[in-house]
Amino acid sequence: MDFGKLFEEALKKAGVALQPGDELKLKVKKKGKQLEFVVIKPKYTSFADEILKRSNKLASPAKVYKPNISTGARIRHFRKEAGLSLSALALRTGISKGSLGSIENESRPAGLSILKRIAEALEIDVSILVD
Repeated sequence: MDFGKLFEEALKKAGVALQPGDELKLKVKKKGKQLEFVVIKPKYTSFADEILKRSNKLASPAKVYKPNISTGARIRHFRKEAGLSLSALALRTGISKGSLGSIENESRPAGLSILKRIAEALEIDVSILVD
């Protein structure tokens, strides 16, 4: 019996499409005499996943590839994904709403200490926000 084939068919039936290199997290539950596999969906959306993938790629061994997504756009995306308004993020970070808006709109640069505070409030790694 080819368990790999059975598992692959079960994933297809569940609507889970995997690509080489994708990670899959499962939780196993005992249901009577049978085991039930529950797929744990990733925390990030496809947009966030693309940012993570791009930020981890290398253009060459000596030069790091930088995605063409602005820091402000990343902050806005993760803020909205967390369900936070600018006011709510301002309260969490201690940074004014106006300053956060300026950072998101790229009219004001953000230093590393500011990005660290934002990343902590959004519960993400600061490396996701740093260009």
